[in-house]
Amino acid sequence: MKFSKRKVKDYGEIKDYKNKLLTSQSPFVMSETYRSLRTNLMYTGCSEKCPVYVITSSSANVGKSLTCANLAISYAQIGKKTLIIDLDMRMPSQHKALGLDNKEGVSSYLAGVTDEPNFMRTDYENLFVMVVGRTPPDPTELLNSPRFQMLLCKAKELFDVVFLDVPPVGVMSDASIVAKDATGYILVVEAGVTHKKELINTVSAIEKVNGNILGAVLNGVDLKTNSYWYDKYGKKNRSFSYYADLHNNG
Repeated sequence: MKFSKRKVKDYGEIKDYKNKLLTSQSPFVMSETYRSLRTNLMYTGCSEKCPVYVITSSSANVGKSLTCANLAISYAQIGKKTLIIDLDMRMPSQHKALGLDNKEGVSSYLAGVTDEPNFMRTDYENLFVMVVGRTPPDPTELLNSPRFQMLLCKAKELFDVVFLDVPPVGVMSDASIVAKDATGYILVVEAGVTHKKELINTVSAIEKVNGNILGAVLNGVDLKTNSYWYDKYGKKNRSFSYYADLHNNG
């Protein structure tokens, strides 16, 4: 197994993530929100030695990858040996969020170019990332390969929890491919951006492959307003307001 040291390609790539990653100095509402999410997730995966959580969304640019990174950081902060596997092979971003080199990763291992997966250390104790690496011509084919099962088996042997950052369901089918290997899905939704129809289609697509939807994180809610969202049944609801404004705290 390969555990490589943290290699930064270009700090300029991570400037957009400044103050958005969870740290001991993060605002209380942000820290408390992720603690609550972590606690709820730990109940869902308590029967598994190493639960595997899939983070996805209906569309791009709603904070999916940042939510994935911060959930993983939250686990690492309590001593859990945590791994993020970036499976968004067309638009990878975990290397940017955490300042890692993106030369060798998931694509090279799944294609058989490398014999061992490369789990990269981060600045966060207990947190490791497997970056995408080179963008492959057909990511879906790689995810359907036997080597993907091998990768998850190796990860489960070495880590306490694994997070899979997958493409939006409404954009690519890759998110549905991993359903049989996942403890459950977490959907990332953004107020004023994610449309009701998109969310319904996303839920339907995951349910068709027997994916277990654990819940959703709603980003971008203005807590100063009486904002509402509509659930998949069209009912007005405010129950997700607690998960608002995760990535707009400075």
